[in-house]
Amino acid sequence: MNYTNFLKRAWHILWHYPALWVFGFLLALTGSSGGSGGGGGQGSINYRGNQTDFDNLPDTEFFRQIADYFKNLSVRFENIQFTDVLPWIILGGFAILVLSVLFTILRNLALTANYKMVNHYEATGEKVNWKQGFRWGWSKKIWQLFLIDLVVGLPVAAIVIILFGCAALPFLLAISENNAATVVGIVAGIALLLLAILILVVIGVFVGVWLKLAKRICVLDEKGIMESLRSGWKLMRSFWKDVLILWLIMVGVQIGFGLVMIPVVLILLVLSGLLGGGIGFAIWAISQGAITAIVIGFVLFLLFVSIPSTFAGGLGETYFETVWTLFFRETQLPHDSADLSDLPGDEPQLVEPAIA
Repeated sequence: MNYTNFLKRAWHILWHYPALWVFGFLLALTGSSGGSGGGGGQGSINYRGNQTDFDNLPDTEFFRQIADYFKNLSVRFENIQFTDVLPWIILGGFAILVLSVLFTILRNLALTANYKMVNHYEATGEKVNWKQGFRWGWSKKIWQLFLIDLVVGLPVAAIVIILFGCAALPFLLAISENNAATVVGIVAGIALLLLAILILVVIGVFVGVWLKLAKRICVLDEKGIMESLRSGWKLMRSFWKDVLILWLIMVGVQIGFGLVMIPVVLILLVLSGLLGGGIGFAIWAISQGAITAIVIGFVLFLLFVSIPSTFAGGLGETYFETVWTLFFRETQLPHDSADLSDLPGDEPQLVEPAIA
């Protein structure tokens, strides 16, 4: 296989098919999330701010408003009962659940649209608009891609728990009063932990590539969930050398993309700080409301940073997915290096989805 052609062709498609950028943006937007929390003891949250910290702020109207706000806020947090915050905890958990479902739907929609748009363009030379891409993406494939992730993800999660559980067992020796046993437990635990991480990295690579192929089989070959997984595994096994080489190439490309993004993000941080801070200062100068100015300035700062960086990340996602789709299409053509005739139900064929 000519891997250079995959990279060049994907680059050409990226810049000559702007409708794909919409779905790349969705892929970058739905990539990750996080959170944190904390609490007090005996059924209440006891927080007392250091009042002198607020009093040490510069003696200007702007900082006096900030000091007064946080003094009042610290008073509100004193002796808050757990029952007072429980509804907010439940509401927050429900919001996270809803966002997780929404992000899963959007991501699978974007993947389906990307696969079909790139495949259709390569098969017919015809570009479709983003509306047609949404129509292709909004299908039962959203649910099927979710189930593919679930069928594979549950066993992988079980393996993770088992491996880290085994790695944690030697640390039980460390709680004994025997110094020799403590040393042995720590050393053995660290060794097993490193081994577990190495095993999980290898599993992650295999599973990641397997899912890339299985999902494309599901979407482009119109296969079912289990059939897509079986065919994806057989395809990866038959083209394992090509898969490995392409994976290594894409790791290098992604590292290069990450290095390019570093100065881009730094520039965005500086420009967003200037814009958000400038607008916030203008709001304070007009309204004399320090807290309002800070909140609006911070929100604008986040928007100015996140939207362009997510768009740039979306271009990268579009490129990476396009490369793998081109590779998948190549595997469906007759090759001397791999004979798929012995794979029942997996005879190579080129699928050209019709525009709905």
